[in-house]
Amino acid sequence: MDVQLAGPLNGIEAAVAIRRECPRLPVVFYSIQDDDDYYRAFRESGILSHYAYVRKSNYLLPAMILPLLLDAVAGRSLIDPDIEVRVQEVRLKDSHAPLDLLEPAEQAVATMLAQGHDQRANRCPDGLSG
Repeated sequence: MDVQLAGPLNGIEAAVAIRRECPRLPVVFYSIQDDDDYYRAFRESGILSHYAYVRKSNYLLPAMILPLLLDAVAGRSLIDPDIEVRVQEVRLKDSHAPLDLLEPAEQAVATMLAQGHDQRANRCPDGLSG
């Protein structure tokens, strides 16, 4: 399953939803995507067994995928070393920069609150719209 899917769920979210019904269903994530959000979703998914997550460029031939599927069916797991490095980079970045997880407007509000501003002081006076 590719991590990038058309529709409301990415491949990792789809696998999590499927595994709610079939917890040990093997899944092979096979993707070229290199986006922090996918690595973050994988890390947070709780998928710990019966999976492989590999970069397409490292597993180009169908003959290379079959062993991954067989291992996943047997309950083993594999994460491509390149992907593991990126997952850990994102984990480290998130642990050191929690504000980076917020939208820009949320970051501005958090900064104002941290500086002691009170959100009540930012309201418009009675009778005025904002």
